[in-house]
Formats: sequence, C-alpha cells, structure tokens
Amino acid sequence: MNGSLVGRATELSRLVRVLEAAAAGTAGVALVGGDAGIGKTRLTTELVAEARERGFRVLVGQCAELGDTL
Repeated sequence: MNGSLVGRATELSRLVRVLEAAAAGTAGVALVGGDAGIGKTRLTTELVAEARERGFRVLVGQCAELGDTL
C-alpha cells in the first residue's frame, strides 16, 4: 500500500487486538462498517497485510450491493 495510514491508528489497533486474540486461540469477529468513502477498504487492507505478516491465512470477500434492502 502506498503512503501511511492516517487517522485510523485507534481502529487499526483494535483490529490488531482481534488478530492477537486469534493467535492466542480465542475466537472472535470484527465488523467494519460505515459510510462510503471513510476508509473501510484502506483500513482492512492494512489489517490484511498485518495478518499475513503474522502468518495468518487470509480470505477476502466483498459485500453485495443491495441498496437499502437487507
């Protein structure tokens, strides 16, 4: 990824704690949500890089665009 992650250190550290818990054998889940354009993809890209560096196998998916319908 080019450049530094700006303004999301707190969020990234929370997600990294989920990785650390997983490495210690504790199951968990994290949900990243928010309005378009706030940096969800960039944040999760950084998390994926961290996870891979720590030896995790990473699976990547994508949400279906459903508009207002759930």
